[in-house]
Amino acid sequence: MRQFIPQTLIFIALYTVLGNLVYSQELELQGTVDYGNQKPRPSVEIAAGTLSYFGDVGRLNGNAQYSQLNWGYSITMRNPISEAFSLDFSALFGTVRHQENLPGQMVNFETPIQMGSASITYNFNNFLPKQRSITPYLSVGIATMEFNPKADMRDADGNLYYVWDNGTLMNAPQKGAKSDEARPVYRDYNYETDWREIQGGSGAFSLRTLAIPLAVGANITVNDKWKVRMGASYLHTFTDNLDGVNSETPRLSGVNKRNDALLFSSIGIAYNLHHTRKNPTNYDKLNNDYFPGLDIDDEDADGVVDIGDKCPATPEGVKVDVFGCPVDGDKDGVPDYLDDELNTPTGILVNLKGVTATDEELAKMYQLYIDPAGSPNYDKSQTYTADVNRNKVNMASKNKGFRVEVINSDELSPEEIARLLSIADIKAIETENGMEFYIDEIKNRYDAVQKFLQLNKLHIPARILQVEDGEYFELSQSEIEHAAIFEDEIDENVIVFRVQLGAFKYKLSRNVFKEVSDLIVIEGNDSMTRYVSGSFNTMQDAATHKVNLLLKGYEGAFVTAYRGGKRITLKEAGATVDAKEEDITPKVSNNINPNLVKYTLQLGTFAGRVPAETLGKYMSLGNVRPVRNTEGVTNYVYGSFNNLADAKAALSDVKEKGFDEVLITGEFNDKSITAEEAMKIRGEN
Repeated sequence: MRQFIPQTLIFIALYTVLGNLVYSQELELQGTVDYGNQKPRPSVEIAAGTLSYFGDVGRLNGNAQYSQLNWGYSITMRNPISEAFSLDFSALFGTVRHQENLPGQMVNFETPIQMGSASITYNFNNFLPKQRSITPYLSVGIATMEFNPKADMRDADGNLYYVWDNGTLMNAPQKGAKSDEARPVYRDYNYETDWREIQGGSGAFSLRTLAIPLAVGANITVNDKWKVRMGASYLHTFTDNLDGVNSETPRLSGVNKRNDALLFSSIGIAYNLHHTRKNPTNYDKLNNDYFPGLDIDDEDADGVVDIGDKCPATPEGVKVDVFGCPVDGDKDGVPDYLDDELNTPTGILVNLKGVTATDEELAKMYQLYIDPAGSPNYDKSQTYTADVNRNKVNMASKNKGFRVEVINSDELSPEEIARLLSIADIKAIETENGMEFYIDEIKNRYDAVQKFLQLNKLHIPARILQVEDGEYFELSQSEIEHAAIFEDEIDENVIVFRVQLGAFKYKLSRNVFKEVSDLIVIEGNDSMTRYVSGSFNTMQDAATHKVNLLLKGYEGAFVTAYRGGKRITLKEAGATVDAKEEDITPKVSNNINPNLVKYTLQLGTFAGRVPAETLGKYMSLGNVRPVRNTEGVTNYVYGSFNNLADAKAALSDVKEKGFDEVLITGEFNDKSITAEEAMKIRGEN
């Protein structure tokens, strides 16, 4: 340990010097990660975990092995050197123990581990998405390791341990002359014997070796400063003496000549060391003699130092005034680089593009003005910071907006269903209380009220919810009326096309429709459950979606059209159809290809790993496969049968082989469904 601590300090000092040299050079890192206005940040990490041992002890063909839990911890300093690579310096400390009982003797060891390493780490950053929370990594390096294996061969009274055939520790050999006088002894777990003395002297082998650490794992970003790091590092050493045992060890045979190794499985936390980069390209615009002691950083590189910049984070290349704000030549509140009308007359109100506002836009501005939810602040901020990525992220994280929900959506009549499906942006979600229909992602109160009025005009009861940091607050009637002084005209000639997969007398599980996007499930008061997908402006887009569904086995899926709250024929919607009039009367239709529905036998269900013994029994049947369902549970199933009779025959055969908890279940497109659903779709119930 006394030798190892100076080595560790040398590693850390070397890292610090190299890091400071890199950062003092004000380099523009071409092709590296976009660090904004900061340099790549070095980080410090502390980790703890277990040390797994791979060596001779435990592989000597003894009659018993005892592996103890070995703990270790590490300290690491990392320095990014490019977009995808970093240079790491680490120190690892721990203790490794292991034991094996052989005929007549016990082999064990304990050794401290102290290791210092330098590694290159690859983080896949050159092709992974920049906005992510989990980053995998691979690492390889070189290390120097110190160890000192010792053995526990004597008890507290100095008696040697002898292992008898029944596993008892005695103070004399079982077949020795004094075996009749032998008595039990007990381990004191004091590793008092140096393995080098056993091998023939203190110079038998070196207590220092080189090692190659190979690591894999992932970083989980908590915030801008902290990361959680989970990984495993395989330490391949260049010695066979980590445990003190080698091919020359007395009284041991069958010892392999392979080098020993360790595996450090750990979890740690890393802290990023912030280091702000000054921009030297703008220093010549200021005279430091006039600003003694002031911070002259210019974060947005617009030529105005941060301390006097009233508009920080100005986009690159934008012309600014003496206060660092984008130039606005016509004084309409929209800077020239965003202004589509550069010479607006004085006093004229403009929209966000700097163009003279229309009457409709003036009405919306008034609604934003009276809106207490803070929407005007959002729109105003877009004028100045729309090009700054981090501001976009901050705005999104506030999770503000509005949502319009349909009230009393249970058992709707066919007429009410047609009204609902005629709204292009209606969505559906299944909750504990049934299906809920809603319109979300509405940015301001004005647009939310217009959606509300549209639903009311179609006689669909609804309510408006304001979203504030993930919480929902319902707007009162007076608030809605106050914001409804303007009403947009609704074009009743707008046609919405959808694709109906079927109308069933029974409700099917989500697994049947797992591959269907934008699915809306509506239970009507006519005892039919309708399954509808998509919302399209043209017949061509709807027809393309229908073909994709037909290829997935939803046989007979058909396009439907809605206008002004009513279901209309495709001919009325302007589509070219057969001369025969289309029947739009609600009727039961099973549009799922029964040939894609199979039966199988479910052997067992497991939320985690299946026990090895159980899996072995399953595999003995043959034709067994795992199927993972939507809840993350794995079902082990046997066989695939085209009809219920074959499935029942197989069920009897499997039960005769000792599998009592087997049951018949169904599959559609390789997705698990219930046997009842399979029978209904195939018409075998």
